Amino acid sequence: MQDVDPPEDEAVTWTEEQLRDYFCSGGEIRPERRDTSVAGGFRDLPPPPPTCFPENMPKIGEELTERLLTVEAYREAAFANGIPFRPNGLFTMGDSLLAELSKDPGLRAFQKNVVGFDEDGEPKYVPADSFAHGDGGAANGVDLRCFYRPDAKTVVAAFRLGHRAAIAHHMYTTAHGGSIETVLDETTAEVVKCASQPAVATTEMKVHLKRPLELFKTYRVDVEITDASEFKTFTKATIRDPSNPNIPLAIGEAVLAHSAVLAKLMGKKRTSFNTAV
Repeated sequence: MQDVDPPEDEAVTWTEEQLRDYFCSGGEIRPERRDTSVAGGFRDLPPPPPTCFPENMPKIGEELTERLLTVEAYREAAFANGIPFRPNGLFTMGDSLLAELSKDPGLRAFQKNVVGFDEDGEPKYVPADSFAHGDGGAANGVDLRCFYRPDAKTVVAAFRLGHRAAIAHHMYTTAHGGSIETVLDETTAEVVKCASQPAVATTEMKVHLKRPLELFKTYRVDVEITDASEFKTFTKATIRDPSNPNIPLAIGEAVLAHSAVLAKLMGKKRTSFNTAV
């Protein structure tokens, strides 16, 4: 270790490992510059990557756009991609509901898909890793596994909420209402994307949280389309405890606008697939 003094106002925010790295490197290795003069502090962060902004998405030709914006294209890709293994998954060995849904021959396992690009730059649907879906969602405390029933055009899902979905982490609490609403928001969108319109945006949502949900417990959500017009679809999702299915624990009713249809009506280019507006 070398005798080099760290900046006093910033060092109080460093971890023990960061302090060791600083001293061992003679001050060469250090965290980003920080300012503790404001509530919560500032961090000297690099610019976000271009992929964080819809306007930077590579342009897709109109003919290919038309082909991608079909429910058949979305279903084909989503079902073929299925649900990849989740290293941060919250389901324990032998979970009965997940096993039941996985073995049902009338169901197709899938997760949210978005348009990405392969190694040749060609656009295609890929499983989304996000705040609420995929392994990223599981790491955030929301492990949602969706299944589509083609004959009924409904979605059923099993989900578990971890400590990051709690009212407070590791503080003897139940699930945060926002994490429950997230499950309802995701599943109501996916039933429309699988049944009729792959490009939609939630414009209205009404949620009834009837009872608290426990952490690290498996719940079931059943999702249906209740009505539809040319420009929007009405949906309903109901969360239940599989061991007591007669009592709804939360209900979400969402209206989803058909964003690609509306864009075409307004004469806008439909080359941004992955936004909510």
